Amino acid sequence: MIRKIFFDDIKKYPKALIIDLRDRSDYLKGHVEGSINLTTMQVLDYVKKYPKDKEIILYCSSGRRSMEVSLLLDNIGYSNLLNASKLNL
Repeated sequence: MIRKIFFDDIKKYPKALIIDLRDRSDYLKGHVEGSINLTTMQVLDYVKKYPKDKEIILYCSSGRRSMEVSLLLDNIGYSNLLNASKLNL
């Protein structure tokens, strides 16, 4: 299941895996503390080490890429996905 959350609500999920899907240069300009910067293909490999019910928060600049990746993860069985919108770093 994919839930939408506001970007400011990320801090309400302290145990979540936080994935920043923006370009590396944007990530380096500012990002959520504790987030990791991955491409779509890297995400699919990286999440394999986590249980499928792990809270995973995905964000990007527009919300499009994070929703696409959320749908991919949902299709392969990840059940606790959060798509954060309204990025203001």
